[in-house]
Amino acid sequence: MRNVLFRLAVVATGFALILPIVGAVTASAQSGGVLSGLVTARFTGQPVPGACVAIFDDQQAEVAAGCADGTGHYELSVDQPDSYRVRATGDGYGATWYAQDSLSGDARDFASASSVYVWGAIALDVGLRPPGIGVLRGRITDLGEPVAGAVVFVQDMDFGRSSRPPTVTTGADGLYEFRDLWPGHWTLGMVTNGGYAQQFHHQKKAEADADLIVVAGDQDTVVDEELIPSGIVDLTVLDDSTGVPLTAFCGAVHGGTGYECTSNGRWRYPVTTGTYGLSVYPPQSHFPTTVFGVVVRPGEVTSMVSRVRPGMAVRSTVRDAVTGNPVVSTCVIAVAVDAPAIQDRDNSSSCTDGLGVLTIGPMEEETFRLFVRPAEPHGMQWVGRRGGTGDQEEALSLRPRLGIVTELPDIRLDRAGAVVGTLRSELTGQPARDVCVFPHATERAVLGQDCTDQDGRYRIDGLGPYRWPLLFADKSGIHGWRWSGNQPNRWTAKRVKVTSGRDATANERLPYAANVAGVAVVKNVGSAIVDVSPRDAYTGDYAGPPTVAAGVGRYWVSSLGSRDVRLLFTEVGGQGRTVWYLDAGSFVTATRIRLRAGERTDVLEQVIR
Repeated sequence: MRNVLFRLAVVATGFALILPIVGAVTASAQSGGVLSGLVTARFTGQPVPGACVAIFDDQQAEVAAGCADGTGHYELSVDQPDSYRVRATGDGYGATWYAQDSLSGDARDFASASSVYVWGAIALDVGLRPPGIGVLRGRITDLGEPVAGAVVFVQDMDFGRSSRPPTVTTGADGLYEFRDLWPGHWTLGMVTNGGYAQQFHHQKKAEADADLIVVAGDQDTVVDEELIPSGIVDLTVLDDSTGVPLTAFCGAVHGGTGYECTSNGRWRYPVTTGTYGLSVYPPQSHFPTTVFGVVVRPGEVTSMVSRVRPGMAVRSTVRDAVTGNPVVSTCVIAVAVDAPAIQDRDNSSSCTDGLGVLTIGPMEEETFRLFVRPAEPHGMQWVGRRGGTGDQEEALSLRPRLGIVTELPDIRLDRAGAVVGTLRSELTGQPARDVCVFPHATERAVLGQDCTDQDGRYRIDGLGPYRWPLLFADKSGIHGWRWSGNQPNRWTAKRVKVTSGRDATANERLPYAANVAGVAVVKNVGSAIVDVSPRDAYTGDYAGPPTVAAGVGRYWVSSLGSRDVRLLFTEVGGQGRTVWYLDAGSFVTATRIRLRAGERTDVLEQVIR
C-alpha cells in the first residue's frame, strides 16, 4: 500500500510519468528517432523488468519492438521521423496502449491510442495495466431509500485525477454502473440535490479523504453508498425593531438546493453535515441579511434566529389610462426629495410583473417621489396626486411606514409625445453640438442619448402629455448647463407642453460655460482624491458634471452656466468624509458661489478634516 500511495502522489502532479519530454537529438538518431523511457505497473507504480514495448505506424504495422532491462527501462529506434503509436505488454498484464488524451492515460487498442511524433531523442514513460475489464456498480441511498438523479463519477487513481471523469446518473432505483474500467484503484464521488450537495465514498465530504476502491478484472465490484445523514436548519425571522416574527420569508443555505420559502413562519431545511452561510430574504418591507458559520450536525436540528431591518415599501398596479389594462415591464424609480438627480443605477427601482403589479422596496427611511419610465407607446411621468405630471415639484411625496408594504392607487399611463428643437450658441449663433437633453436633473451628460447633431438639432421621445422642464447639458464643456427658457435651474425653467402623438418645439440659445477652479485636499492625507460636485444653490440639482481633485488637489469644474452654486467635496476612498464649501456641514449652510457665463471663478482652498 505504501507503493500505491507513492504512486498516487506522483500521478497527481500532472501526469509526470507519461508526458513526452523532448531531449537532445543524438547523432545516431539524426535521420530518424529514438524513443526511450520507463515501463511501470499502474497498480503499484513499480518498474516492470522485461516488459516489452512496440511501435506501430498509422497503418498498424509494427516498425520497432524490444523489451525493458532489469530496471524497467527500454529504448527503441525508428528510421523515419513520424507519428507512431506505442504498446506495452508483459507477463500478467493486459496489452496497454499509450493514450495521453484519454481519461485514464491508457487505451486498450490501436484506435484509442494517442499518436507520438518521434524525431530525435524522445523520452516516453509507459504503463501496464492488470488484465481484464472491470465493472463498478452499486446503489445510492438516503436513509435506505434509493436516490434518483444522482450524478456519480469515478477517478482512476492509478493514473491521476481527471478534470472530466466518467459519469453516470442513477435511475429511480438509485442504481449506477460503470463498465469497461481498468482494473485498479478508483475513487467514487456523487453530486445530489440538483447539483448542490457532493460527497465521496465512504461518506466523505472532501475528495482528498475518499476511500480507494479496488476494481477487479472480469468481474463486478459492488460498492453501495449511503448519503451523509442530514441535519435540519430551523429558521425564525424577527423584525429587528419590534421583535415580532415574520410569517412570510425565504431562505437559502449556501451550497443547498436553492431558495425555500414559507408563509406560516416555519422554515425547516434539511442539509448535509457541514458549516454553511444562510441568506435570509424577507418581504420587500425588510432588508435581506446573511448569517455565516451555521453548523449543521447529522441528525440534529440547528435552530437559528435572524433579525431583519425594516424598510419602506410600496405596491401599485400600472395601467393604461384609457383602457385600464395592466402595463407590463414598466420601470419606476423612487427618487428622494432631496436627490440631486435621477440616476438609472438607483437601487430603489423596480419594474411591473406580468400582471402590471409594481413593488418597490425595501428602501431607507426618507421622503421620495416616483418617476415612471414606460416603453412605447406610453410616456414618462412623475406620479402626481391626480395622474401624471412632468413637474417634479408637483409629484406626490411619499413617506410610508417602515416594515409594511403600503398599497398605492393605480398608476395610469398616458400616450407619449416628443419635443424637438435646435440649440445654438448665444454669442455666435452657430449650432451647439453634443448637447444632451433631459426632462429631469442628471449627473453626467455623457450618459445622455437624446443629444444634438452637427446642426444642433435634437429630439427627445417618450414624454407624457404634460408640461416639462428641459435640461440642456453640454458634454463638450463649451456651453453651460441651462434649463428651458434659458433659465439657471429647474424651478425657474420654462415648461414645454407635450401633446400625445405630436412633436412640441423648444429652441434655445446657450451661453458659454462658466468655470470654478480651486484646491481641495484631505487633512493629513498626502495623495487623496476628492470628488467635487457642483449643485444649484437653490434646487440642489447638479449644476454641471462632477470632477475630481487629485495630486496637489487642484480641480476645475466646467460646463457651468450663469448661476449661484454650492460645492460638495467628498473624499474618495479612505473614510469617505464630506464637507460643503466653505467648511459647512450641510447644503443649506454652504457658501454660495456666484458664476458668470464665459468667466472663471477662483475659490478658496477647501480642506476635508
